[in-house]
Amino acid sequence: MKSIATWFTRVVFGHFFETILRPYFERIFMSMTELNARLAGINAQLSKVANEINTKLDELRDAIDAADDIPAEVTASLDELQSKVDSLDSIVPDPAPEPDPEPTPEEPTP
Repeated sequence: MKSIATWFTRVVFGHFFETILRPYFERIFMSMTELNARLAGINAQLSKVANEINTKLDELRDAIDAADDIPAEVTASLDELQSKVDSLDSIVPDPAPEPDPEPTPEEPTP
């Protein structure tokens, strides 16, 4: 009697899963796949933009350093711009560096 109940449960649940639940699981999975692809694209674009901004900031800083007479307003603007870049950079903290592995003691040679 137990095997009939088990078989019946499997058939009913299998039918329920196939007809009711599977479409939802497939939709959720597809949504997550699409979301992951969009997030990867946004991440790549942000990396590109960050690189471009940092390059332009370095060029601007080099030009200011090469100039002889720099008005205080220019230095203040550069500092303000750097502060904004630092603020954007701090939104997502950088990963902590990996600690150096412990050195293994050398085994004495016999």
